[in-house]
Amino acid sequence: MANKQGLLDDFQSRLGYRFTDISHLRQALTHGSSTKSKTDNNERMEFFGDAILDFIICEILLKELPESSEGDLTEIKGEVVSRKSLAKAAKRLKLREVIILGKGIATRDELPGSVYANVFEALIAAVYYDSDISTVREIFVKLLLPEIENAKQSAQKRNYKSLLQEWVQKNTDSALEYKVVDMQGPEHLRYFTVEVYIGGECCGKGEGRSKKEAEQKAAAIAITSRQP
Repeated sequence: MANKQGLLDDFQSRLGYRFTDISHLRQALTHGSSTKSKTDNNERMEFFGDAILDFIICEILLKELPESSEGDLTEIKGEVVSRKSLAKAAKRLKLREVIILGKGIATRDELPGSVYANVFEALIAAVYYDSDISTVREIFVKLLLPEIENAKQSAQKRNYKSLLQEWVQKNTDSALEYKVVDMQGPEHLRYFTVEVYIGGECCGKGEGRSKKEAEQKAAAIAITSRQP
């Protein structure tokens, strides 16, 4: 028991948060395979932690990427909160040392990524129950910073407008222009259609909930058709 408590103490140091009520942490670490009870495990915490994580990642992306379209933000968020990303963060925390597992799964050399990801989400809920949303934000944005930065960089590489601009500058003397050719729906639910022109020639058409999203889609078509 003392050894187990020592592991929990070390884990809290790695996490950067010490629980006031340690039962929150213990439940977050209790995998469903270790108990017959449907509630004395981390599944409900995982459900809540998933929602909290979506909220804080959306919040930070909206703040840090004011020019990104809804589609780009959704893609970046999906990459950050993916099972693969959460499993990486969980392994950096050495979660395996403290997860409470059933006998069958505990003997495995390597746990499935889903187990790591689910416990990580449950841990988010545990910190929230023990403190508040500000503490959760501070801890988990820092823990997921590598995944957030990687996702943002991947999105920047998929910035088709920038890629098209670079291609036009390198390969032609023509002007690059985007034109809104259609706009439908009420002001709060506008849907735009944009065409992109290189030297007066239409090279792609895109649609989206914003002009920026439609422009990105038009640029993507232009890049594909010209194979720069």
